[in-house]
Amino acid sequence: MKFPFLISKFQFGRCFSFKKLYSTVPGKIHKPNFLAYDSPGNILWRVALKGMETYFTKQKIEYPTQYLPSFLERCRNAKVNQEIPYFELKKKVLRSLIKSGSGFSSEIYYSNPEYLEKPVHRKNFTFYVSHLQEIIAAEFFKYARYKDILANTNVDLQRQLTKFTNPGELYPAARSQKRHIIMHVGPTNSGKTYHALQRLKQSKRGVYAGPLRLLAHEVYNRLNADGIRCNLLTGEEIREPHIVPHVVSCTVEMCSIYDSFEVAVIDEIQMIADPDRGFAWTNCLLGLQAKEIHLCGEESAVNLVKSIAKLTRDDFTVYRYNRLNRLKVAKASLRGKLKLQEGDCLVAFSRKDIFALKEKVEEKMGRRAAVIYGSLPPEVRNQQASLFNSEDHEEKILLASDAIGMGLNLTVKRIIFHKLKKFSGTEMIDIPIPQVKQIAGRAGRHQANTDSEQSPGVVTTLYDEDYEALKRAMKFPIKNLTRASIKPPDFVFEKFCSLFPNEVPVRMILERYAKLFKVQGPFSASNFNVNFFTLDLLDTVKELTIEDKISLLGIPIAKQMPQVTEFAYEIGKHIASGKRMQIYDHPYLPLDIIDRGIPRTNEALIDLERLHKKIVVYLWVSLRYPNIILPEAALMAKKITEELLARGLAHMKSSTESSSSSVVAVDN
Repeated sequence: MKFPFLISKFQFGRCFSFKKLYSTVPGKIHKPNFLAYDSPGNILWRVALKGMETYFTKQKIEYPTQYLPSFLERCRNAKVNQEIPYFELKKKVLRSLIKSGSGFSSEIYYSNPEYLEKPVHRKNFTFYVSHLQEIIAAEFFKYARYKDILANTNVDLQRQLTKFTNPGELYPAARSQKRHIIMHVGPTNSGKTYHALQRLKQSKRGVYAGPLRLLAHEVYNRLNADGIRCNLLTGEEIREPHIVPHVVSCTVEMCSIYDSFEVAVIDEIQMIADPDRGFAWTNCLLGLQAKEIHLCGEESAVNLVKSIAKLTRDDFTVYRYNRLNRLKVAKASLRGKLKLQEGDCLVAFSRKDIFALKEKVEEKMGRRAAVIYGSLPPEVRNQQASLFNSEDHEEKILLASDAIGMGLNLTVKRIIFHKLKKFSGTEMIDIPIPQVKQIAGRAGRHQANTDSEQSPGVVTTLYDEDYEALKRAMKFPIKNLTRASIKPPDFVFEKFCSLFPNEVPVRMILERYAKLFKVQGPFSASNFNVNFFTLDLLDTVKELTIEDKISLLGIPIAKQMPQVTEFAYEIGKHIASGKRMQIYDHPYLPLDIIDRGIPRTNEALIDLERLHKKIVVYLWVSLRYPNIILPEAALMAKKITEELLARGLAHMKSSTESSSSSVVAVDN
């Protein structure tokens, strides 16, 4: 299928295809082997860092010794997507060396270590290192001065702003109301969310807050279909078909604590303990101005929520639900053989395994299988779920990752775990027991509007080696949550930033805040690491205000995103200058990928998925700066990318690397 003609009808700019819109890759994008570990530049960098103490001694320079170890550690860890300011420092000192007349060229970034063995470089090696150390020393003294400012400025106010003895008092509007917290708890497929939504439908002014854009969309569509005026608000999208809505369906991070509601529904409340995202659930629970707050989730959250309700002096009620049909563990594993039936869902925890299994299943069954995994857009996941659920399509087998754990209605009869281990990014780990139970609970989804007896859901494993672990996990008792994750509201952190001069990097201010941050009671400090990475990116744009940086803290950007530093810098530069941008103006958004058409290889599919993630980030920023980061062309590019992804999945075969015969034995 060719898309350029379709796109040309919209005449984005003066061009006829995304390929022309995205004319050339900027020259400053680095080659893949830029500053590899054993490149001459990295060798010089490491030698210079190792000798910094000796450098200060030889130069008879007094320096604050207490700050040098942390500074050098950051410099040593500097990579293209880690400790970004210090990676920029590395590039700065190497550029300076090239310009110094030393005879170096860009080969310093890419060559092998032997490059330094040339006679001219061996002779001047000491000079090169000293040149680097001189610039590094200047940056170190700047770093030390910032550290001194942070340690000695307005110390009493710093302590006041970082000590949360009673976090509920940060939300005076909510504390002035008499609120009733109502918990709906039970396992997957128990109808808990259904009962909460029934009460939401009856309200004159309500809000639904869920963990996924997919869930917010589902509630938005369901309520409007039932005649309830509902608007949608997620991190990337606003839909306001109603001037005066009865309900707003949103993601939990977008839920307003400044508006008043009659009824609020917060889904998956057990995520309140999540160290990365849990603060958003805590923020809603403490700050929502609603007469009734309905919380849906697992039994594990009951005691924690009850203790918070006691602190906030809210009324508290619990309703418990049982599964609407039984869930049982099969008598045995599949013993490594693909004895599959219609309605089966085979769960694997890597993209590679999913596509290898997909090829085997389709070869054996003689028809296509549906596919759902985390890096697919929610819209494509929903489309794949619809294919699997429909009686009119051939996709009667589902290959999925843990992405099916929440947010999709699936008519799964049996869940089959490929393995009960996954790669954490550094090592192989066991799948957490709560996650095993949540995924297993997707089996035997209750079918409404039927009087016939419904079959139980079944769960098993593909291999014998995981079967006993599955049985233990399903019997494992519920572990109660004890702490709700919390971080300071934006206005508190903004006030903390105002204590220091504007020259101090916001990343260093947040580090100081995290170090001093103290909470009491049933709360724990949130994980600030994601924010550290975001601020590393934003601090490269010197013209951005502190308010802008705080506004952009939640940007859904990942370290693994290609050219992540340049991508974020370009957006930040436009926000700082106020210069308008359409998506095709962004030099690090490779929109020509769309012109390639339907992806037919694994690599092409990955390229399209990565492009979609960048488009979503662009739209997230656009929602906050709609007059600068313009959304029109991005919305069209997003829609076309999702269509290409959906069509590509139907034709996808696993790569040669992933389609090893050792993955599974086919039982014919």
